Amino acid sequence: MLEPDLVLQGRYRTIETLGRGGMGAVYLATDQTFGSTVAIKQTLCEGADLEKAFQREARLLNGLRHPALPVVIDYFTEERGQFLVMQYIPGDDFGALLDQRTEPFDPDLVMQWAEQLLDALQYLHEHDPQIIHRDIKPRNLKLTPRGEVVLLDFGLSKSTPAESRVAGTSVSVLGYTPHYAPFEQIQGQGTDPRSDIFALAATLYHLLTATLPPDAMVRALTTMNGKDDPLQPANVVNSAVPPALAAAVHRAMAMGRDQRPDSAVEMRALLASARPGGATVTPRPRAAEAATVVAPPAAEVASLVASVAKARVWSRPWVATVGVAGMVTAIGLTIALPARRDVGTSTGGSQAAEPLPLEDVAAITIAPAERTFAFATATIAADGNVTRDQREGRSYTEDLGKGVALEMVAIPGGTYVMGNASAEYPDELPQHQVTIAPFYLSRYEVTQAQWRAVATGLPRVARALDPDPSMFEGDDLPVEQVSWEDVMEFAARLSRKTRYAYHLPSEAQWEYAARGGTATAFAFGPTLSPAVASFDATVPYAGGPRGSAPTQTSPVGSFGVANPFGLFDVHGNVAEWCLGEYHASYEGALTDGSAWVTDGHTDRHTVRGGSWDDLAVDCRSANRYSYPREGRQRAIGFRLAMSLARPGPAIKVAAQSGSVPAPVHAGAAVVTRRR
Repeated sequence: MLEPDLVLQGRYRTIETLGRGGMGAVYLATDQTFGSTVAIKQTLCEGADLEKAFQREARLLNGLRHPALPVVIDYFTEERGQFLVMQYIPGDDFGALLDQRTEPFDPDLVMQWAEQLLDALQYLHEHDPQIIHRDIKPRNLKLTPRGEVVLLDFGLSKSTPAESRVAGTSVSVLGYTPHYAPFEQIQGQGTDPRSDIFALAATLYHLLTATLPPDAMVRALTTMNGKDDPLQPANVVNSAVPPALAAAVHRAMAMGRDQRPDSAVEMRALLASARPGGATVTPRPRAAEAATVVAPPAAEVASLVASVAKARVWSRPWVATVGVAGMVTAIGLTIALPARRDVGTSTGGSQAAEPLPLEDVAAITIAPAERTFAFATATIAADGNVTRDQREGRSYTEDLGKGVALEMVAIPGGTYVMGNASAEYPDELPQHQVTIAPFYLSRYEVTQAQWRAVATGLPRVARALDPDPSMFEGDDLPVEQVSWEDVMEFAARLSRKTRYAYHLPSEAQWEYAARGGTATAFAFGPTLSPAVASFDATVPYAGGPRGSAPTQTSPVGSFGVANPFGLFDVHGNVAEWCLGEYHASYEGALTDGSAWVTDGHTDRHTVRGGSWDDLAVDCRSANRYSYPREGRQRAIGFRLAMSLARPGPAIKVAAQSGSVPAPVHAGAAVVTRRR
């Protein structure tokens, strides 16, 4: 084992031993290059085959990006073993917390932690190649000072030589612990996602009851001898556990894997059904199933066409060429917006108006009055050298009330190549050409002051909004810890007030705007510099300069440079919600710039742009990942889009009660989406 104050690779100085296993240990260390604290995992595997497996596992883990998983920074091999350098996660593990408490945790808290962990498991199990953790237990879970759960230790430091191999196309990052491992894993019969579901359920059982669950082998031998399964339902051990929750955990700990939930998605649905009011264990219906678009009567269409003929002419030449297929005329709201007949000057025509009922009305808007603004942009060379330039753009300002405004930049239409050509990022393939109609996008990420103005000053449409949801407080900081559903409510309220079609940008719109006419990894060039963006610069991208890792968000626009379209912070600061469902690749993707709302992950939406907590590679223009639509994270915010639609037939959306209706893309004809 390593001694404190030992320098590895001339860079990492060990501080103390955090833990030991049969085949290795974990150390707290200082990265002397940047002064940051890291965790170093030592694995004492010998032999060329095991070393090769270790390197493959390290590369695999380095590519993982999820809020509940630590980032792998580096790995190396020397005479003292193989070493994995990881992000250090402060806080206590749940094993230590159980030792300190000696009493169960509150079931509501356990349910919240389970949701975070199931999201991480879904990410791992759907990864290509699939990743099975195989050692979920309380001591491999940390509760951070911010109340977030992080899944640690993929078993590399304690795998036996027989276990330390990678086989087939499904990568198992190995190791297991009695009392949490399923019977098939103990017997060496192979593992799959249901094995992780068992281990997670055993962990939840321990947290809910403060009682160690019986070992699967003991359970098997007991039942084989004709006795009852020694696993008692959690609500029998702790009466504070709701019976439905206890039943869900019990099912997930079934001895036969075929009797357990098949996936993290199904387990999440099972737990959701255990909440008060939950009646079924079926997953959340797909967005398209929740909304049906029907054609209005012919007389209604005729009346609409007549009203459109009386509307004002377009005030911008390019508006007349906007393709209907590229516009969003129902943006998660049951509205299609009427013409603005009185367009203001400084506020983009925000006249005082009664809130619109969520009903179908004429789908037409008048372009807002714009102004010219000057901004600085930057170009970063391959060696990291930054040069600056001055440009001009066009924008309008929307009055949000309470003395707060939202500046919207005019994004010109055009055609670009979306995605990335590298097979290293399969969800960015295949590259495909997309045509984008002109639209508007907020110049900055939506700030906390802007969020508060809408949350407290505009009437509710479908759900209440927390006026101060953010982890990091400051009026000029971007709002974060807002879910996709929260943002849809924000857009709905603003659309009602202004009669403009405000919405989240589609993925295609977001990437087109973020690139700003470039085809490089970033809008600034082939690499990214901490001089122009807020991101974790401890691991540079493509020869770019190294820097430090921020500890929180930055005020919007504080770096003073925008992309070529005049948009600030498209790389880093906070990652940004997009409108459509998440798809694992671009096979079958739309090419008209509209939101892709079918055949994807119905409960997950795409997040773009990377954040202050992400490495440069995750801040690329093409980078994408998914997050649950009701999830809230301190690194996720949004910016708002506004589309001007050409005249078209009215639509109605029949939505599931209790939530903002799902986004629907409508083209020149009325669209009906059913499954």
